[in-house]
Amino acid sequence: MSSLIGQLIGNRYRIESQVASGGMATVYLATDQRLDRQVAIKVIHQHLANDSNFQEKFVLEAKTAAKLSHPNLVNVFDQGEDKEYGANQNYDFFQMDKNNQGIRKKVAPQLDGTFLVDDTFEKVNVRFQEDKAYLDYTTPYMKYTEEIIALTADELVVLNAQKKEYHYKKATAINILGDGKKTK
Repeated sequence: MSSLIGQLIGNRYRIESQVASGGMATVYLATDQRLDRQVAIKVIHQHLANDSNFQEKFVLEAKTAAKLSHPNLVNVFDQGEDKEYGANQNYDFFQMDKNNQGIRKKVAPQLDGTFLVDDTFEKVNVRFQEDKAYLDYTTPYMKYTEEIIALTADELVVLNAQKKEYHYKKATAINILGDGKKTK
């Protein structure tokens, strides 16, 4: 996301601009503060960052690419993890059908009440096994599962493979005017 622009990653790389974004990661132009050179930084998307299987594949990709040397290939000089937790500016929008299949996509709320969306999404399937319910996600690049540990009309709580809980709350109207009136 463009919110990384201007930030220092790994106490070394200053993010300058976004170069490209795909289903798994975003590539940024950055400046290596130690060696005073421009580099490309590949940052995996937040929804994949906590998936240990994806992390292993991502590190393997970096190690494999680092072993290659060719004038037409980008050299890999570094690999690391720099986690920062904060408020998520996007909503996860779930749309499910009667067969327990659907999608999850990121939507960004705007001040005018609309949402910015793009074409990326994850297929979601609800699976029941041994008295438990799971959300199975599928993208063109990977598959992963989260266990549903609580579900009410207003909240969904899931547990990922790293035993991290995620709480999804039903979006409601927000009054940003502070005038005490209810929004519709």
